[in-house]
This record gives sequence, structure tokens and C-alpha cells, in this order.
Amino acid sequence: MVQHYKFIYIIIFVAIISAVSTYAINTGIKSETRGFEVKEVQHFSILVPTGGTLISTPYQLVNISTRSFVDSIYNKNWTLKKYNGYGWPTAIFDVNEGGWTLNSINRSYGYYIRLNESSTLEIEGIYINRTSISLINTSLNNGWNMMGYPSVNSKNLSIALSSIEGKWRRLYEYYNRTLIVVDPKLPPFLWGFKNLTPGRGYWVNVIENTTLIINETITL
Repeated sequence: MVQHYKFIYIIIFVAIISAVSTYAINTGIKSETRGFEVKEVQHFSILVPTGGTLISTPYQLVNISTRSFVDSIYNKNWTLKKYNGYGWPTAIFDVNEGGWTLNSINRSYGYYIRLNESSTLEIEGIYINRTSISLINTSLNNGWNMMGYPSVNSKNLSIALSSIEGKWRRLYEYYNRTLIVVDPKLPPFLWGFKNLTPGRGYWVNVIENTTLIINETITL
């Protein structure tokens, strides 16, 4: 009798899995399945102005290859670089110079992009409700880290950086060839910007090794 019930439970479980898979296929939804949860792929547009700008992806990309990431601007005159905290590029993807050492994109990192004309970078990815970003302070980087902002919501700095409160001493935003500075020792009304913005990247300086936690509270 026990074996009989086990067999029935197995049949029911297989039927549920089959129904979930069939729904995803029949509705044409591009999705990532985790357990019984089907996550729909989201689209995001990053406006990239002329000149240099720091960018990042707010989603976990469907395709993390750099070639896929820049597909919508591939025929433009552009350069994409990843920097270490010492200020040297560690990986480059340059359509003109052929420097294709930057092979993949990580949502935790910020990237420098330079365009000769303003364009829109179109990306697709999966919504992630929590991301941990490791920030380091070593003799090589003197505490500087180029970080991404993996969130679809603009957030006040005090909230967005609450997990590293007291552990950071400078935050830079570089957008449209303009460097904007935040010094936490100054009162907030003197800060160069007040929020972290989806699609942008940042330079942050920390006084010790720490972990920034980015949480999302919305359901897409």
C-alpha cells in the first residue's frame, strides 16, 4: 500500500512539472525556472551620452557575453573598459582597436564606456532581489572599487549604502564626461548627487574590506 501511494505522488509531481513547462513554452515567455518559480526576462534601456560614462546592468543578463551586451550599439564608434582600483584597465572591448579581452559582464561591476555619439544600450535580463558586492581595500587599490548598481529602482544613498555605513569615504559618479563627488563627512545637502541610479556605475572608496548588499523590494 505504501509503495502504491509513493507511485501516485510521483505521477502527480511529474504532472505539475510538465504543466509548468508547457505553460512557459505555449505562452512564448522567455524564462528562467528556479524550482516552481518562472521568472520572465525583463528589458532595460541605458541611455549613454556622448563621451565617457560609467554604466552597469540592473539585471542578471540573459547572455553575459560582452558581444551580446553591446549588440544594440555594436556598429557605433565605442570602447568598453573594466578598471581595477589602481586606475588601470584590466579588460577592454574596443570595436575599433580589436582589444577583446573583456569577454563577459557582471552585474556587480561598473564599466567605463565611451561613445562618439549618444546612443541607447538595450539589454535583457532576469530580476534578482538580492546582490552581494565585495569591496576591497588593499595596497594596490587604496580602497577604490568600480561597482555596479544591480537594481531597477533609484534609491537614496543612505538607504542604498546602509550595509556599508561608516565604511566608505568617497563615492564618484561619472556621467556625460562629468565627475560628481559625494563625501559622507559633509552634510547631505552638499552631496553632488543623492541617489544611486539604475544603469549607472560608480567609483567607491572603502576603508576596509566589506560587502555591499543591494536588496530589491518590488515584484515584477
